[in-house]
Amino acid sequence: MAPGPGGGARWTPAPLARSCRHVLWARPGAKCTYLLEDTCAWLVKNMVLSAVAVFLRLSWRTVSGIVARVVADLTGKTDQLDGLRRIGIDEIAYRKGQRYLPCVVDHDTGRLVWAHEGRNKDTLSTFFQDLGESRSAVLTHVSADGAEWIHAVVREHAPQAVLCLDPFYGDLRVMPMLWREVLMGAGLRFQLSA
Repeated sequence: MAPGPGGGARWTPAPLARSCRHVLWARPGAKCTYLLEDTCAWLVKNMVLSAVAVFLRLSWRTVSGIVARVVADLTGKTDQLDGLRRIGIDEIAYRKGQRYLPCVVDHDTGRLVWAHEGRNKDTLSTFFQDLGESRSAVLTHVSADGAEWIHAVVREHAPQAVLCLDPFYGDLRVMPMLWREVLMGAGLRFQLSA
């Protein structure tokens, strides 16, 4: 008992000790159950984060925290490069300037399996080194744009794979030749630059 105002005794509660204990139904540091967090992460994969927050009646910060916990929990437990047969390789630009991320997608599942900063042969060779010789030998089809550096690396690491040209870039190369044939067949003499 501590002395109170006017000399009387005053009761003071003992300080509360905060303790965090691991429970079977939640990840460490989580406020939600495994089921809710896994559902939330799946929804974020398929919907916009703000829509998931409204749908589950959570704040967007809670949703982003859930996604970070689920990704951290599952990272390293699955091999993203396992079972690849048909892949697509393309690069996307990010930020200003000439900054690119070569991305590899699995055509069978439609998921992104690898991305790395850089836009050259060495960067793409890193993917094939991560993939390994045995799994590179299993690749049957590789689709890519017309970048010669991509084709050279694929020919070097997976020579058995059929190189498929992305239809968008194929149209850009084929259409001028097709129009030349059409115009020549019609008796018109135009010089088209290809």
